[in-house]
Amino acid sequence: IDPQQYQIIQNEKLRQKRSLELIASENFTSLSVLQCLSSCLHNKYSEGLPGQRYYGGNEFIDEMELLCQKRLLEGFNLSSDIWGCNVQPLSGSPANIMAYTGVVG
Repeated sequence: IDPQQYQIIQNEKLRQKRSLELIASENFTSLSVLQCLSSCLHNKYSEGLPGQRYYGGNEFIDEMELLCQKRLLEGFNLSSDIWGCNVQPLSGSPANIMAYTGVVG
């Protein structure tokens, strides 16, 4: 990253630390989430569902997505025999709607 871009990012980090953000989609992201988002998984295009991708080479993306689905169901104490879930939101709002309607019905 070049020095100007680095400084802009540092300025934004400082702004976030000094303020209280009340917009849900701009909530402060934890270090563990940032580390996952900056992993090599971010480089992979994975259109479709696990085991049914348009492009090849998605075995680890599939594994991660299935793990996320499993943990989501476990988090709400739901059986995978009865319930399913999709962990592929486009943004914060659809993510919230998916979670709420998935639980509320």
